[in-house]
Amino acid sequence: MRWGLLLLLCITTNIKLSAKDIYVNKAFIGVSDGSAENPYTTITKAINAAIEYDTIYISNGTYRETITPTINNLSFIAQDTDVYITGTDVIAEWSNMGNGIYKTFLPKRCTQVFADNIPQVEARFPNTPAGTNLFKFNTTPISLTDTIATLLSPHPINANWAEGTIWMMVGHRWISQTARIKSYSDNKLSLNYLSDKNNGDGIAYITNTLHALDTIGEWHWQNDSLYYFFGNTGDISTSKIEAQVRPTVIDISHRSGMTISGIKTYSGMINMHNTHQSTIRQCEITYLNNYHYIEKEKFSWYSSWGRGKWTSINTPGVGIGIFGNNNLIDECKIAWSSGDCITLYGSDNTVSNSTIHDANYLGGDMAPIAVGGTRNTITQNKIYNGGRGVITLLSAKQFVIEHNEIHTAGLLNWDIGCIYTYDTNAEEGEIAYNWVYDANPTNPATTWGGHGIYLDNNSNNYKVHHNVVWDCKGDGIRLNMPANNIDIYNNTIFDTEDMTTYLNPIFTGESSSNCSFKNNYLD
Repeated sequence: MRWGLLLLLCITTNIKLSAKDIYVNKAFIGVSDGSAENPYTTITKAINAAIEYDTIYISNGTYRETITPTINNLSFIAQDTDVYITGTDVIAEWSNMGNGIYKTFLPKRCTQVFADNIPQVEARFPNTPAGTNLFKFNTTPISLTDTIATLLSPHPINANWAEGTIWMMVGHRWISQTARIKSYSDNKLSLNYLSDKNNGDGIAYITNTLHALDTIGEWHWQNDSLYYFFGNTGDISTSKIEAQVRPTVIDISHRSGMTISGIKTYSGMINMHNTHQSTIRQCEITYLNNYHYIEKEKFSWYSSWGRGKWTSINTPGVGIGIFGNNNLIDECKIAWSSGDCITLYGSDNTVSNSTIHDANYLGGDMAPIAVGGTRNTITQNKIYNGGRGVITLLSAKQFVIEHNEIHTAGLLNWDIGCIYTYDTNAEEGEIAYNWVYDANPTNPATTWGGHGIYLDNNSNNYKVHHNVVWDCKGDGIRLNMPANNIDIYNNTIFDTEDMTTYLNPIFTGESSSNCSFKNNYLD
């Protein structure tokens, strides 16, 4: 046995000693061999030439390819400050369809379009100007009863809209709902595949139909073609219009010992399914995904509370999808996702020293960080701007959330928490030494307020201590029964509607036990 271990050590040492540096520069012209003097022009060529423990250095430029290593223990290092990996291609050929609409052949479904680096708007009604704040969009008032959505003000739409989809936030607005439109008449939309069953008044927009394409900056994809409304003035060829053709920018799934450092990405997610002992450090990762409709007919489990089953990297809404063990995200800037920025499952992973913000502009059950798995740690981060929560803990066990600045939840949804969980046995999960503030949802009343730390129904075995919580329309710390074996101590809470609330079992009828509140400072 000892001789076998020595042999393995010698082999590993020899592999490391034979490792080399490989260089990539897309601007190089000449015969490439991967040396510093004659670099490869694509990352893929460098990967094909690499062996384990090689380091690939990448020069400035925009690389329109996916980093997909086929062996373990590789490092990808940005040699300069502006190394971009993108899921988009520039669209150079357009056909003028008249009335300001242009068309191009695009065989793969497109979910993101940019014009001169500004995200454009998927065609919708009512219109929303293109811009960089994707939480800012226009809606129309509706009332939903079962599968009938009634538009509450007159609108110039017709039966052709039946091919589209509707996004809605109605009733208690815990969660957004999406549905296909079956038919339309008399200001009433008959809906198919309703993703949830909340009724009531609220807001909506209609999308996923060519009939909504009528405003500069809007786009629509269908039947292998991308349509773009450029207008009747100017020359479309002078604008840099990019469309997403690769939904994944980095794919290190089923790999171990990978390092990604200093790289900037946009318009694509990162696949870390079954990835182990790998590091992403000092990267800037933006526009991870952009969905307006999650197809219930394809994901039969999807409902308002489906996150416990988000264990597949292929689920719409996954951002940096960590479904492996002992991985590290450190000193990164991560922003803008209709779903999660980081989807953290697996075990013994760490997210540290990073800035993570602006996620879940779909208004679903997503967040800047969504945590499941076992023994995952989130520490020393700035995390903010969630459509619902900022950190969502669903099916997470034995986690540590400590020394973070966590703020601004409820940009779309009501009844929310900056840190939110429900129906989870945390197995001594710990929330400690965090600054938690600004839980002020758009709800003008306080009936469905915003809470700092929100342990919703069936939350068990949590320790919540030494947090500072303030500026909440609802409670500093909220427990909804049944809640069992929860210790809340040494927290400071001020400038909230209520300091703490231990709610009666209005939904489940079940009782709680063994919860303690000790040594908390309440103003």
